[in-house]
Amino acid sequence: MYLIGGQTHPLDLPEIRTRIAMFLDITDCISCMQVNKTWHRDFAGSVWHTVDFEDNETFAEISPTTVTKYGHLIRRAINIVKEDHISALLNPAIKSLLVVKFNITNNPVSRAFFFDVFHQNKASITTLELSASLLDPETDEDQRTNAIYFMTLDMPVSGSKLTHLYLCSLNFTRHNFSDILHYSPKLHYVHMFGVMLLANKPHFELVHHYGVKMLVAPMVQMCDLRAEFLHYCPHLVNTDFENEESEPDDVADLLVEAFNRLQSCRIYYSLLNKTTVVGILQHQDTLTHLELALTEDLTDPSLSDPNPYAKNLVLLILRSCRNLRIFRAEGHQMDIDLAEDYGWSCIDLIEMRFRFQGLDTFVAIDDCLEQLSAMKSQGLDGTETSERSLSLRICQKLLPLKKLQTVWLDSKDYSLATH
Repeated sequence: MYLIGGQTHPLDLPEIRTRIAMFLDITDCISCMQVNKTWHRDFAGSVWHTVDFEDNETFAEISPTTVTKYGHLIRRAINIVKEDHISALLNPAIKSLLVVKFNITNNPVSRAFFFDVFHQNKASITTLELSASLLDPETDEDQRTNAIYFMTLDMPVSGSKLTHLYLCSLNFTRHNFSDILHYSPKLHYVHMFGVMLLANKPHFELVHHYGVKMLVAPMVQMCDLRAEFLHYCPHLVNTDFENEESEPDDVADLLVEAFNRLQSCRIYYSLLNKTTVVGILQHQDTLTHLELALTEDLTDPSLSDPNPYAKNLVLLILRSCRNLRIFRAEGHQMDIDLAEDYGWSCIDLIEMRFRFQGLDTFVAIDDCLEQLSAMKSQGLDGTETSERSLSLRICQKLLPLKKLQTVWLDSKDYSLATH
């Protein structure tokens, strides 16, 4: 295929075809594969890239000869539940999986086969999600009795590329969990829900993993494993407290006792009080990203601030955390009268998400942001003038934030030009 003047048509370039394949559905890719041999090769990767057993139960019925021919193209195997799912993945051609999501059962045969699949791909897997079907246990004893116990992954240090680990409703001995960390030197993200670490081998030396920097887990899970964090992962710098029903005192204790030099933290806005602020300010010199999360049903601009006691506390955070770059508190309504009395040390903010009291319509918000953008483009510095409209006062408060790129005041993300 050529253009006038002898130029090559873009579709004759393999890199262009491969790029286009990323945006087509499987049916279209299969049609493209039938054009010729080169198109077949370039579009086959998208067809075979992901095996989702929830959407495609028939994969297990594909002939071994076909899987042998294309198995090397499979990169993701997800929603693996049944024994025939696992058996289908045992084809020797499937040895380059990057993402594996497996629902573990107490069936010993299924678990044994899964370990074969894992070992066959352990040199390529970067994301591993292991979960078990378990009703929420009411007591620790329920979990100890009924939860699924997991064996060590037994990965050689030189072979593991694992960076992301998701664990749900599983029990580990300390030895097993420590082995996972030991054999995953590139691991930096851990997400745990309903995980229990059982004490054993009291003289067993815990592995210190200096690469894990992000932990996502329910608050109760973090409290239960508080002692393990500092032993297992002393360099954790990012955390996400997932449970909004936690006690503020527990959040504060965890922030103080279980983390050193946090850089990123996400907690629920409803938990913000004097105690949790003390925990946050424990990391005021290193914190760059803080999110005070809120459920979507409370972000309507007509609703009042669900945590009215947070007005001064939010300002205290902005005044104290000088390295803050991203601050998100979509439920917070800032009082401009109070804000003008507080200096903000976080002058390098690049993203800011909260509301201003009195700026309560989308039209008013959009007008304020347009005014801020215009003043920023003119190089104004926020010096007070005789005009004291709410919109101008907000602009004067935000103009000193020279690096501010994204502002959300409850209407939409607004991008500002930086100089």
